[in-house]
Amino acid sequence: MCRHASALAYVTQEALQKRYPPSPDAHTIHLSVAQLPDQAFVEDARHYESAANPMILITIGSMDQLYKGIDVLINSLRMCHDAGEPLKLVVIGDGKYRPQLEAQAQSLGLQEHVRFTGQISSAEEIRDELDRADLYIMASRTEGLPRALLEAMARGMACIGTTVGGIPELLDTSALVPPDDAKGLATRIQHFIGNHDHMRQMAKRNLAKSRDYHMARLEERLHSFLSHLRDVTAERLKD
Repeated sequence: MCRHASALAYVTQEALQKRYPPSPDAHTIHLSVAQLPDQAFVEDARHYESAANPMILITIGSMDQLYKGIDVLINSLRMCHDAGEPLKLVVIGDGKYRPQLEAQAQSLGLQEHVRFTGQISSAEEIRDELDRADLYIMASRTEGLPRALLEAMARGMACIGTTVGGIPELLDTSALVPPDDAKGLATRIQHFIGNHDHMRQMAKRNLAKSRDYHMARLEERLHSFLSHLRDVTAERLKD
């Protein structure tokens, strides 16, 4: 279907295009459903001059499946503690695997360091949690273009993610690790928290990148796409 379509709208900038390539003469755009409103953005990126001690990691995702890699992140947190970094972790979301993940944290002696908030439906409350944290982690095993990561970037914070789906389109290569690599993730976390200058640079970059997903910009892109589709359809109807 993609090879024969006159116009295609992808939610990623590259990932899905490589998997489902369009025809050479097709009109294509990337148009994420993660459209961020004005209130999603902060004015300035984090400076990390007064970061919490210990620093607070945060992740957001459904626990109905384990593809968000929260189990990997918990293992990485244990490794960070063993390396002398007593970090905190906030997990936002819910699902059938939550009891298993809570039991994992307890079995690793992290019950006092991991806070499961459950589902939070208020966007304002989620932003408050993001603003209180220092580093967003997305340890996913599979992804599309994750809205939760974009929301964290829009709060002007440093983020680390895996090399799956659309995540590499959003983050700098220095912030990427392979999926299912708890040791690699722990090492990357320790590198970030030990280098506030790098975190500041990544926070500034992430905020600027997230502005590409402001709803006004996406609406402009959608209008152009639909106008092209209208014109192509009109030409075909003439035939």
